[in-house]
Amino acid sequence: MNTPPPWYRQFWPWFLIGLPGVVVVASLYTWWIAVSGADHLVADDYYKDGLAINREIYKQQLAEELGISAQLSYAAGIVEVVIEGNADAPALRVDFSHALDADSDFSVNLPKISRGLYRARITELDFPRWLWHLEPVESDPNLNWRIDGLLVLDSADGS
Repeated sequence: MNTPPPWYRQFWPWFLIGLPGVVVVASLYTWWIAVSGADHLVADDYYKDGLAINREIYKQQLAEELGISAQLSYAAGIVEVVIEGNADAPALRVDFSHALDADSDFSVNLPKISRGLYRARITELDFPRWLWHLEPVESDPNLNWRIDGLLVLDSADGS
């Protein structure tokens, strides 16, 4: 008489055990991904963020009313800002922010070189696209303007 092999030598029990096993391993991997990486795009306090957005919009509108415009350029580790309009601050602050990597964000103060020209040396920029926000370092709170822009670097020469 031909006896069947034991259960652990057959295909179907291992197949039926393997399906839930794969799901358990995949769910543990998904849990590890969720825990190991913080999501910087989610805000903890929406109300405060909303108030801050309103203040930033006011600053941008004030820059438009004062006729202030700016051109920001970057080449070989030097950031240069040319300001036109009614803005004569002793120094400007530029906040560089990356859309997807909040850990790469940084600020730099640009001293005044001449009327309307501000320049400073910074570290090399690792990413080709940066959002920037320009504000005076010290000014009258009633005249605290802000200009936003986008810096796109050419991959060939870094400018």
